[in-house]
Amino acid sequence: MQNTINAILNLILVSMPEELFLTVMTLIFIKRFDMLDVRMWRQNIRWIMIPTVSMALVINILKYYTYVSRPVVSLVSLIVFIILFNYIIFKNSFEYNKKSFFKIITGLLLSFVMLSISETIYIPIMLFMTKTSLIFFQHNVIYNFLLSIPSRIFLYSVVGYVLIKKHNTVKVNIFEIIVKNTFLKFTTITLSLSIIFSMLYVIKLIGINNILNQLGENEQIFISIIILAIPTILIMWLWSIINYIVVKEKSIRQAYENLASQEDILA
Repeated sequence: MQNTINAILNLILVSMPEELFLTVMTLIFIKRFDMLDVRMWRQNIRWIMIPTVSMALVINILKYYTYVSRPVVSLVSLIVFIILFNYIIFKNSFEYNKKSFFKIITGLLLSFVMLSISETIYIPIMLFMTKTSLIFFQHNVIYNFLLSIPSRIFLYSVVGYVLIKKHNTVKVNIFEIIVKNTFLKFTTITLSLSIIFSMLYVIKLIGINNILNQLGENEQIFISIIILAIPTILIMWLWSIINYIVVKEKSIRQAYENLASQEDILA
C-alpha cells in the first residue's frame, strides 16, 4: 500500500512537472507554438498531456513495481515519449515526414540537456548545504519533490519568458537594449554580481560553517530551497520588468508613429 502511495505522490509531485517541461520545451524547440496557444488551451492540453502523463506513468510503474535499473527506466520512458510525441505532432500537422521526426528528436535532446544542466547546478549545492546524500532524497518522495523545486522554478521561468516573448505583438531584443543602455547595463551587472556573491557567502555559511546544524532536517531543507530559489526569482523578476517597460515604450512609440503617418495621409 505504501508503495502505491509513494508511486502516486512521485507521479504528481516529481514526474509530471518534469515530463510537462520536456513536452512544452520540445514544442518550443520545434516551433509548434500553435499547440501552446492559451486561447486554444482546451484542445491543446489534451494533446500535451498524452506524452506527459504516459511517460510519467511508465517511469513510476517501472520504478516502484519492477526491479529494472535506472538506465533501463530512462531508456524505456524515452522511447515511449518519442513515440507518443511523434503521434501528437502527426495528428496536428498537415505535413509529417522524416524531417519532422528528426526535429522532434533534436528538440527533445535539447530539452533533456536543459533539464540535466539545471539539476546538475542545483542538486549538488542542495546536497552540500543540507549535508545529505542523493539516496536520502530519492527514498523519500516529499524530500525528492522539495529537492526539485529550485530547478523547476528556473526551468518554468525560462518557458514562461519564451512564451510571453513569442506572443508579444511588439518584438524587442532585451540583450541588445541592456547592452546599449548604460543604466540598465549597470543595474543588471550590479544585481547579478550581488546575487552571485551573496549566494556564495550564504552557501559557505550553511555548507562549511554549519549554521543550520541546530535545526532539524525539514527546516534545513526548507531554508536551503528558499535560498536557492530567490536568485532565480529575482533575476526573472528584473528581466520581466525590463521587458515590460521596453515593450510598452516601443508600443506607445509605434502608436504615435502610426497616428502621425495617418495624419500625413489625411493632410
